[in-house]
Amino acid sequence: MTESGLVLQRDSKTRLSRVPAKRAFWFGWYAQFPHTMLIKRVTTMRIYLACTVRGDRHGVNAGRVICERLQQHGHQVLTTHLLADDVEAAESRLSENEVYRRDIDWLSRCEVLVAEASGSSYGVGFEVGYVLGRAASTGQRVVLLYDTARRHAISRLVVGNGDAACTTFAYTSLEDLTIFIDRHFASAPE
Repeated sequence: MTESGLVLQRDSKTRLSRVPAKRAFWFGWYAQFPHTMLIKRVTTMRIYLACTVRGDRHGVNAGRVICERLQQHGHQVLTTHLLADDVEAAESRLSENEVYRRDIDWLSRCEVLVAEASGSSYGVGFEVGYVLGRAASTGQRVVLLYDTARRHAISRLVVGNGDAACTTFAYTSLEDLTIFIDRHFASAPE
């Protein structure tokens, strides 16, 4: 609909205001109605996959499963390099400021931040906070994932996150995680 179409039928001189919308609408709808079929194929999303680099790398295998599955669904994962075994060596080739500027750019351009939060990491917390702090104006979403076996070691800020722009999921197995990713990130059939 164009702006010229926003008029009352009975009084064409009265302009109606546009109803605000956010890209996050689909996540809420799909959570309630998972069998919804779209007419048009969902476009590729830019996804920032956050995981621990310098801290506890317990969740790196889960991160690899998440990344592979997101890519199978046609999404662009901006941070695949974080899943490499030699990530610390690779990241050390950049200055701290270069890493910061690059990651802020990616965080600003992503549509969804998916965080594997089973390990302890200040960086993941910063990234989640950065996106959630801007979500009301950007329409960005955060998906927090963590291993239930590690719940005792995970920040209560992760486990208890109830922000409207955030979905938190505790998984018990990699199969659980795969099902969740498929349910929330699969493209609609053509």
